[in-house]
Amino acid sequence: MTKHSLIVFLFCCIGSSACTHIRIEEQSFLRSRSQAVLHYLIREGASTSAELAENTAYPIPTIERTVAQLAENGSLILEDGSWALTQTYRTKQADYISSIEQFSATQLNSKHKLHDFVQESLSEPNLAIAGFIAKNPSETLLFFGGNGFTLIPQMHALERFLEPQRNVFSLDYPGMGESEGPLTVASLTEAAERAFKHIANKTAVSNTTLIVYGFSMGGFVATHIASTFGVDGLILDSTAPDIQSWVNASLPFYAKPFVKLDIDANLLVANNADAISSITCPILLIAGADDAITPPALMAQLRDSAKKSSHTDLRVLDQTSHGKSIDHKSFASLLDAFFSVSNNVSRSGPTY
Repeated sequence: MTKHSLIVFLFCCIGSSACTHIRIEEQSFLRSRSQAVLHYLIREGASTSAELAENTAYPIPTIERTVAQLAENGSLILEDGSWALTQTYRTKQADYISSIEQFSATQLNSKHKLHDFVQESLSEPNLAIAGFIAKNPSETLLFFGGNGFTLIPQMHALERFLEPQRNVFSLDYPGMGESEGPLTVASLTEAAERAFKHIANKTAVSNTTLIVYGFSMGGFVATHIASTFGVDGLILDSTAPDIQSWVNASLPFYAKPFVKLDIDANLLVANNADAISSITCPILLIAGADDAITPPALMAQLRDSAKKSSHTDLRVLDQTSHGKSIDHKSFASLLDAFFSVSNNVSRSGPTY
C-alpha cells in the first residue's frame, strides 16, 4: 500500500466512524497486483484470467477483481475471453511499455565495452537474475530493489552504478518480472539467499569487494543478507527500522486518532533495526531530505541501531525525494568513497 493510497483511505476514515480499521496484508504490501498484471500483459500479450493467475501467482478471484478494476479505469479490455491493454493505456504509458517491449540484452552488451551483460534463471522455482560483469573486476554491487522493481526495464537504471572495475547484479523478486511464485516475506528471503549465494560464488565475484545495496523495501532484504552472510559493506537507501514504524510514518498526524492499523503478522517479522544491530561491516545510510515515504528520521533510527558496525555513515541528500537518490549530484562520489572504505575492512561473518 503506497503513502498516497493510505492517505486517500484515511479521508474516508475521518468522514465515517465505521471506517477506522486498516488491514495491511502481506502480499498487497510487498507488490502491486495491478502492476504485476499489467507488466505481464505488456510482456506476453493478451491473456485469460486463468493464465494471469498462473503466471502472477495470485488466486483467480483476486485476478478477477484486479482486472475488473483495471477495466473500470480504462487500462484493460476483454476481447474474445482474454484481457488486453487498451489503446488509452498504451498511449498514456507509451514510454514505459516501449522500455519493456524494446529491452535488448544485445544492445546492452554493445553499449558497455568493459562489461558483459548476463541474464540467468535459477530453477525450481524460477528465479531471474541479471548483471553486468566487468572484464577486470575488483568490486561487486548486489542491488535489492523496492516495491515493483523488475529487471526489465530497470536494469537500465542500474547502468548508473557501473564503473570499469565494478560488477553490478540484481534479481526479480518472486512473482515479479520473470521470477515465479507468490511474493511473501518468506519467499523473498529465500529468493534473496539463493541469488546471493549464486552470485557470490561466481569466479568474477569471489575475490572482489562485495557490497549489498537495498532500496526502500529492498533494505530489509539487504540487511538480512548482510546479517546472515559475510559481506564487505551494506548500503541502505530510503528504508525503515521496521514495517510498523514505516506505516506509522505514512499516516498524517491529524488522522492517527481515527485509525487503527492491523498489520499482517508476517510483515512484522521483518525488522531492520534488529538485524542491523549485529552487523559489523561498514554501513552507509542514504536518506532524501524531501522523502515523505521514508523520512530521514527513520534512517537516523537505523543508524543508531548499528552499534557493532566498524563504520557507520548517514547522508541526507538535499532536495531529494523517495527513489531519487541516484539522481543527486553527489551520489556517484558517495558510492565510490564507500567502496574505498569497505576495501580496507576485513570481511567477517559466515561463509557462503
